[in-house]
Amino acid sequence: MQPRLYASDLVTGLIVALAEGGVETIDLTGHRVDQALGRLMPTIEHHAASHGLQVRFRIRPHHIYGDSPTVGDALNRAASEGIVTFGCPRSSEMRIQVMAADTDQHFQKLPGPKGFYTDLAGRFRELYSA
Repeated sequence: MQPRLYASDLVTGLIVALAEGGVETIDLTGHRVDQALGRLMPTIEHHAASHGLQVRFRIRPHHIYGDSPTVGDALNRAASEGIVTFGCPRSSEMRIQVMAADTDQHFQKLPGPKGFYTDLAGRFRELYSA
């Protein structure tokens, strides 16, 4: 049986990979994270299959509002686990709480190899910045 990849695993892995790359904050304005992950979904499915992972979620941003409940739930889970914190209600900034020195410890808890998440994080950054 293939290991299962859930949205919370993916988001945690991406955040940890971003932290390892020196990213400290992510701007959540305009649901850019949701949009980037929605566009990344085919790549996620392809990479997951090549690493023997069974994807157990879909990310489909709302066609009008641009948000994704799947992404929102995964980010809230990351916050409950202390991976990220959100700014004050008026702020759209998410602060990554993982230290670069601790990333390997986090990767070991996730399904799939570290390279799976670091590869996707690189592509995510491209889509997020576009």
